[in-house]
Amino acid sequence: MALISVDCRAAAPAAETFRVLTDLVNLPEAIPEILSITLLTDGPIGVGTRYTEERKMFGKSTEETFEVTAFEPPIDDGPGLFTVEADSCGMHMVAVHRVTPENDGSRIALEMTAEALPSAWMARIVSPIAGLLTGPSMRKMAKRDLERLAAAAEQV
Repeated sequence: MALISVDCRAAAPAAETFRVLTDLVNLPEAIPEILSITLLTDGPIGVGTRYTEERKMFGKSTEETFEVTAFEPPIDDGPGLFTVEADSCGMHMVAVHRVTPENDGSRIALEMTAEALPSAWMARIVSPIAGLLTGPSMRKMAKRDLERLAAAAEQV
């Protein structure tokens, strides 16, 4: 199981930071590497929402379909939780975002895991290189995404 853990501070309240993070339709405005997001389900964003994200990653265009598996907005300036999961290339990926109040702003933390799916034939091929998902390039990309989310939340 690969793990990336990054965080950054936003000079914006937790509720606003969470709103920007979960505004999937407008996420490409905050993170230029996200080329587009297509919602696959109707209604407001929440548990069960499915969407396809097209992103430029390491110089190539990739497309993944995600499902929201946790959606807990901050209440009374408490913490918020937003989790998405995807199965791709024989791997099950989970991205857990936590938004917590911090002094006069908030902190966004991201933990990403990737685990080989035992029944997938790709798992045998991908499993030995799963550790690359924790490499410096992936960590740098995740950190940059959080910093851009923070900057977008601060603009409001």
